[in-house]
Amino acid sequence: MVGTGARVAPRLAARELYLAGTASGRLEVLDRVVIEMGARLDGRLSTASLHCHEGAWLQGTFDIGGSRAAPARPVPPSPASPCPVSESR
Repeated sequence: MVGTGARVAPRLAARELYLAGTASGRLEVLDRVVIEMGARLDGRLSTASLHCHEGAWLQGTFDIGGSRAAPARPVPPSPASPCPVSESR
């Protein structure tokens, strides 16, 4: 878990990531990533499952559900709509 106000860079590897702060660089998450409202992700993300709440900020390159990723567990539904995604290649 990366809490509100916390920062992680330049590399993170984990089974699950709950992001409420800021992460940048290369992020490799086997199972799932949950990005909370107000969180920021800028970099290259590889994961099996991504769920982000309205008000989150994403920029970078994303590999979601790729062949290297492990099967994801379901994330409980959220009443918030998906967050806007800005992708660069």
